[in-house]
Amino acid sequence: MQRLESLLSQFTTAFYSDNFSELLSLQESIQSACASDPLLTNLSLNNSEFAKFKEDSYFYEQSLSHLSNSDWELVSNHQDIIVESHYSGADFYTRASVLINATIFETLSVINEEDLLPSWIHPLSQVSVLSSPARFKKLMRYSFWFPWPLANRECYLEFSAYPVPESQGMIIIMRSPKSEFLHVQLPPVTPDIERMSVPLGCLLVQYINPVLTKVSILVQANATEIRQSMLPEWLVNFGKKQMMYFLMDSLRISVMNFPGSEYENRVTNNPGFYSFLRKVLEKDVMIN
Repeated sequence: MQRLESLLSQFTTAFYSDNFSELLSLQESIQSACASDPLLTNLSLNNSEFAKFKEDSYFYEQSLSHLSNSDWELVSNHQDIIVESHYSGADFYTRASVLINATIFETLSVINEEDLLPSWIHPLSQVSVLSSPARFKKLMRYSFWFPWPLANRECYLEFSAYPVPESQGMIIIMRSPKSEFLHVQLPPVTPDIERMSVPLGCLLVQYINPVLTKVSILVQANATEIRQSMLPEWLVNFGKKQMMYFLMDSLRISVMNFPGSEYENRVTNNPGFYSFLRKVLEKDVMIN
């Protein structure tokens, strides 16, 4: 019991420090300590950080599995931006990818600056950070300016980023929490705003060569909820085809204009975070 408590304490520290190699090592030690005693397993899962990491690990595997799935229907392929979709039971998935003539560091820097997201995710009217307990973990509220019948929409999303060394990339898992994110409760739903949810989504940012980066995005939606929303078919088709294309094209333009931009200023003015990001890319993603 005492050893497990010590391991969980170390795990919590590594969790909020985004010490990825230490997290994996401690996870193995904790699971080994719990192997012979179910009560200890329950104790480990009562640790919010360990339970969250286990949950993230599940969605990490699910995201990579969906991204590598070959069961996709081509929606569009234009200017190095590929948009695809497929149904799986009651779930609807969209996958889009783009090649960007820029470094992986520049690409991640653009994605990281949350208050500048509306400059390239144009349907966003406002972005609020509700919690940022670690460098690579955030809870955010997105407000959208969609016209009717999508007016007055919001979405709460949690983001957790992890290295994917076998793909020389970083994956950003994004999904809507059910009620809380690491001790932070979601606000109650209000009748004047429609709250959207994302069961599963991710961004995979991959190093191709020193000046070429691939970004893939995956978004899952519930097909039943889409039908119940009474959205016209033309609007759903527009969303999966045009909006995903415009999103990836807008991201590419922002990243390729990185030199001399506000994003470059942010990197200069926040050396603590961006020095840490460079170290993660070198040590955990193994990009020299």
